[in-house]
Amino acid sequence: MEQRTRWARGLNLLLPGTGHILLQREWLGLMTAILYGIAMQIALAGALIAPGSIPRAVWWTSAGLAAFVWLAAQWTLRRQARWVRSEARRRELERLRREASEALAHDDPESAWSSLCSAAELDDEDPQIVSMMAAVLERRGDAAQAARLRRSLRSG
Repeated sequence: MEQRTRWARGLNLLLPGTGHILLQREWLGLMTAILYGIAMQIALAGALIAPGSIPRAVWWTSAGLAAFVWLAAQWTLRRQARWVRSEARRRELERLRREASEALAHDDPESAWSSLCSAAELDDEDPQIVSMMAAVLERRGDAAQAARLRRSLRSG
């Protein structure tokens, strides 16, 4: 997990938003990357490519927006990386895993599925969560989906 946050920070410095995607905040990362790309494109076009055709105020505004998006992306990624490594997150994942295990032991796959879905929102790459989700799917009779989950576990 520590290596992934380092990679995320490095990528985010180069292209804002990519670090968020790596830390499973795909929509935030995608929107950040798109906004930064558009703002930077206008700023570069106005400053270097066609300075006469784009008003100076427009490309300065775009450059300011790109700088703001870059700074905001670094700040939000720092907060996200702290959460990924936090003890509170680990405790919450452990609690949800325990709830799911107890529900499975009491033959209550619906409660287990609910806990596992909440846990997957925190970390959808956790092997224990994925394998427990596959077990719940098998109990529900969805062997094909369970097999797909198990394959994703082996390939990841």
